[in-house]
Order: sequence, then C-alpha cells, then structure tokens
Amino acid sequence: MTTRVTAEPSIRAEASVARGRLQLRRLTNTRPAQVSRVLVGSALDEVPRRLALLLPVCGHAHALAGLGAMEAALGIPVSPAQAAARRVIVLAEQAAALAWRTMIDWAALVGEAADPRPLAELRRLRNALAAALFGPGAWDRIGGASLRPDIAEARRAAQAIGARLCALIPEISDLSAPFARVSAELQAGGSIPARVVAAARQPELAGYGRHDLPFVAERKAEWFHARLAAEPNFGDTPTVDGTPAETGALAERRHALVAEACAAWGAGLAARFFAQALDLVTLPARFESALAGTEADAPQACDCHGRGAGTGIAETTRGVLAHYIAVEDGRVVRARSVAPTEWNFHPAGPFVTALAAAPSVNQPLEAARWLAASMDPCVPFQIARIADPR
Repeated sequence: MTTRVTAEPSIRAEASVARGRLQLRRLTNTRPAQVSRVLVGSALDEVPRRLALLLPVCGHAHALAGLGAMEAALGIPVSPAQAAARRVIVLAEQAAALAWRTMIDWAALVGEAADPRPLAELRRLRNALAAALFGPGAWDRIGGASLRPDIAEARRAAQAIGARLCALIPEISDLSAPFARVSAELQAGGSIPARVVAAARQPELAGYGRHDLPFVAERKAEWFHARLAAEPNFGDTPTVDGTPAETGALAERRHALVAEACAAWGAGLAARFFAQALDLVTLPARFESALAGTEADAPQACDCHGRGAGTGIAETTRGVLAHYIAVEDGRVVRARSVAPTEWNFHPAGPFVTALAAAPSVNQPLEAARWLAASMDPCVPFQIARIADPR
C-alpha cells in the first residue's frame, strides 16, 4: 500500500511593510499533522517505509527515529555495530541534503542557476555505501539487519562523498586554521557558500537574524519521550521548559570556529550560514567515526507483539528530530513527532522573534527570505506582502 500525501507541506508567511521593516501578520506551517494519521494502525514493519515516503527530505533519518521508537517501546536492544551502520546511512543522506542546500537553495540566494549534477553522484555513492554495509537487504529492520560490511568499499564510498562536499567550499581546506584566516578566505572566495556568507556580512544584513531565545542543546531520546508522551501538541509547538528555541547547525556548534564567528559577527545571518557551510567539511570526520564502529552483526529475532511506548531520535542537517510511537499487538496505536522546522518556525520562535527584532533595511522582503533560508526549512517557504490592516 502506497502512502499518499494530498498536498505538499509548506510554510507561508504574510506580512505588511512599514519603514523598511516587516510586520508579520500570519505564519502558517502545514508540515506537522499527517504523521499520526498515516502511522496509526500500521504494522510495525511498515513504519520505516511509510515514514520515508511521507517525509522524503530526511526519509532515512525519520525511518531511523521510528525504528528507535519501536525498539524502545518493545525493549529490543540494538547492538553498537547496528547503531553505527545506521548512522552511516543517515550521514550519507545528510550529505545529499547539504549538496541540495548549497547547489539549489543557496544558489538561488546569490543569483546562480541551480546545478543538480552533484546530487546524482551523491545518490549513487549513497547506494554504494548502503550496499557495502548491508548488501542487497534492507537496513531498516526492527532489531537490526544482516550486517556483513565490506569496510574498505564503504570507506571508499564515504571518502568520495566527503571529497565532493569539500569541493563545494574550497575556501575551507584546513579546519585547524585560525578564524581570521578562514573568515578572510570566505570573504574573498567564489564558491556559493563563500558568497552567501560574504553577502550576509554586508552592512545591510549584518545586524539581521538575531534573537534572544535559547538554543536547543543536545537532547537525549528520554528528554523528547517525556514531552511527547505527556503533551499531545508538543510536536506542533515545541519549547524548552516553555520557551521556544532554535535548533540546527548554529545551535549545535559542531566546530569551534562557529563560536568564534558568533563572537565576531553576532549570532545572526552570517554566523548561521557559516555554521551550515562548515557542515560540508566536518561531515567526513563524522563518517569515519561511524564507520569505525561498524562490524559484522546478525539481526535479532524479535517479538513485535508486545505493548509499550518509546521515542527514537535521529540527527539531520537541520537538527535533531524525534518520533514517539506507542505499540500494541504488532501495530501502532499512537504516534507523535517533532522536527527541526517546528522549532525554528514556531509561532513565537526564532524566525518570528528575529524578524520582529530586525533592523530597517532597503529590501525587507528579500531580507526575510534570507532569514528563512538561514533557518533551513525542509519545506517550500513563501512570504507574501499584504496591505497594512490599518
């Protein structure tokens, strides 16, 4: 049975303009809502495939989080080797997402034509990587899959993926270089990420995109479970103890250079784009770390007819996502989730707060589009100008 989605999820902002600033009147996010309706009643072994079909932008990450939720609900332990191999698969998906962001989304920001050519090669390498780890079988099985890795072949594919990502931002060839040198290289560089960061540092946008909300620090599955289990609407409007917060590369600060960028430029557009650009060159080391934990392993025999509830998490380019699933007699009886988009585009969250605090600029609609892009929505974003209601 194929999961059908009746309309593509999207975010739409409606705003009026006065004295170079936007006044947000309405923000509509249609992305949540469908997960519970689609999963409830599903047989457990159907859940990963259904999540991947429903949420294809980060389909493997959603499948992984769903697997983790069901395994937690049923008390099924997952070996370190299986967990590491699954993480490799999700990192390969992140690589494709990073290339898409660079060659499609960011290309549009700086007036370049979209170039999808790197995406096809990354998809081929992702398939080769999965085959090197799991062979022809599926990786997304409850309790694990047959894992007979060809580590040399997997490492070749992972290194090829890393090389292609690094080629998208040649200005950062040495992650140990001091921030001043990296900043200067980007300012003078010609790659799409360098041009995006340089544009965000121009006086017109230098003060744009800041807010006083907290960041979502690293959270474990147990933290998400406590909230998703207790609050049916947590996934629609997530908070940290009642306060909206930002997630993503700027929040996670996967490299020390991000903190230096925040100190030099403030935690606004430029630092946010810089943190995302650094993901292109830090992903190879994360690949190597995950591959180091991968070894031969056999799937477990699992009884999926128990009763319980659990939460699984997975990392994406945009931040951590979580799925909560309650199961009974081999089927889903309740499902909830929270994804990065719901954090950053919360009705009182980072995008809205940063927009309200933004300085006057010559092109407020265009600046708001840059702000939305810096928070990396995983669905189409549209901002429409409406008449001032006064």
